[in-house]
Amino acid sequence: MTNEERRAALEAIIYAADEPATVEQLAASLDEEKLVVQASLDELVASYAIEERTTWCAASSRACARRCASPCLR
Repeated sequence: MTNEERRAALEAIIYAADEPATVEQLAASLDEEKLVVQASLDELVASYAIEERTTWCAASSRACARRCASPCLR
């Protein structure tokens, strides 16, 4: 899987999920190493910041534009 494909798959999983997913769960669902998935998540968050897009809030299980202290993919 290319990095671009991985990022697209992660984004799809995150936005379709009913509940927050851990990096471990995401890695298992993609059959990828945890560190590789974490790096792709970090890249997604950075691209969202550049594009001023929302991030995924792990606390509320929805898209969030706030810059709060709750655990988020950022």
